[in-house]
Amino acid sequence: MQQAFNVPYHVPQALAEERYVSAVYVFNTGDITANARTQIYHGLPANMRANVRFFSGATLEILANSQQRNELANLRQKLTALNNQLKYNIEIWQDTAASINPDNTLKHVEIRPPMLHGIEDFLSQPLFTNPVANDKMFGFWQWAHMIRTVSMKHYMSGFTFVGPVAEMEIATMKTMCGDCIAMANSSAMPLNNR
Repeated sequence: MQQAFNVPYHVPQALAEERYVSAVYVFNTGDITANARTQIYHGLPANMRANVRFFSGATLEILANSQQRNELANLRQKLTALNNQLKYNIEIWQDTAASINPDNTLKHVEIRPPMLHGIEDFLSQPLFTNPVANDKMFGFWQWAHMIRTVSMKHYMSGFTFVGPVAEMEIATMKTMCGDCIAMANSSAMPLNNR
């Protein structure tokens, strides 16, 4: 134990500089008895005793379990946030679809942007290893951006963009709204059950 405190080491960033360990951690998968702790402490100078930490198997298990609980709580928090964003987006897409007349012209343009940062976080740091879920979420993100792009195009044109291309875009936007709502609803139910 004293050797751990007394033998210098070097870090790659400062090879000429000698450094010393400031604390020693003793790990054991079993129990560390009070007698063992006392003997270790008495074998060390007083200035080193305060810097020795003991972790028995039971303590290590508590640490591992608390880490797992924290990870699960973080996962639940992310899933809840993603679910809330899906609900918000469903409202936007329902309003967007409702703004389209049967002849594929617009009554008005819904310009509220979809909330996508939770989906983007999910795509950059997937919570699950299922490639189908990740592909589905990526497609969902693309559709949401396309709906937003078409909405803003018609909003910025001041409804002067008309004709077969405009009608096709609006019809596609309406279809994508329906698809996004269906996908969000199918994603929201599994998220609620996790």
